Amino acid sequence: MAAISSGLLAAQQSFPNCKSIQLGFPYLDVYKIQTVWGPGAHYISDLSPTWLQQVEELLKEQQISSVVLEYPGNPLLQVPDLLALSGLLKKHKVPLLVDDTIGSSANYNLLDHVDVVMTSLTKWFSGTGDVMAGSMVLNSNSVHYEKFKAFTETEYEDMLYYKDAIALEINSRTYIPRMERVNENTKPLVDFMRSHPKIEKVWYPDSIEDPAIIKRGHGGLFSFVLKSREDSMEFYKNLRVCKGPSLGTNFTIACPYTLLAHYDELEWAEGLGIPRDLVRVSTGLEDADDLIKRFGDALNTV
Repeated sequence: MAAISSGLLAAQQSFPNCKSIQLGFPYLDVYKIQTVWGPGAHYISDLSPTWLQQVEELLKEQQISSVVLEYPGNPLLQVPDLLALSGLLKKHKVPLLVDDTIGSSANYNLLDHVDVVMTSLTKWFSGTGDVMAGSMVLNSNSVHYEKFKAFTETEYEDMLYYKDAIALEINSRTYIPRMERVNENTKPLVDFMRSHPKIEKVWYPDSIEDPAIIKRGHGGLFSFVLKSREDSMEFYKNLRVCKGPSLGTNFTIACPYTLLAHYDELEWAEGLGIPRDLVRVSTGLEDADDLIKRFGDALNTV
């Protein structure tokens, strides 16, 4: 969150008293940084065919401090047309801030097309879940580079404990081969879930095909809902993987995302298309056939 808040605060400093645009369903704290710490945000949650037009209309009406999104989104793994958005924002000289944590830099080349890439290094980059860190990377070719760089030079505090830095570097040595393995594991598991008669819908960002963006694969995160929503709890209880709210670990981890992240606002989340019974899965390095069996066994209990 420190990396994300730094990017947002840099944009707010560059464009004082100007609202941002939050594109896609936000991680709650990211939205609060824009609306509580900042002057507010225009929220475009529905990435239907008109979303780019909505962004363009806002850009024509007022000065915007930044457009903020996760790529892919969380938990529905939405993927807007990044190249079209980038072109539009360059025309209006508005910075594009993207959190690539879900998909990872190993899979997606985003820096060439955006102004700032923000990442939780705690997740895929580390993999072991034993260290917390984040990064904010500036595109040196961006027209906003000098302003954002000046912000980091005056505001940045090096608070990463040196032993955490050592652990992070050691963990990162296997980053690329781990992500390749995660990609290989996730695709057959997603295919299995999509074809299963008890599954209503699976969200996974494999619609991304542009060679300017895609590098290796589509990552290890996917979400789904069962056709029989009342069976979701029984399925989850019988699913033999680790349970918890994080992602990007070397081991597979599942969570009832909406219930954990939005328990006090379930109706609001559902109104934005996030089912309360949604299960989110972060695929690990286990054998793919074993994972398919574990999910199949859990489905057989309902």
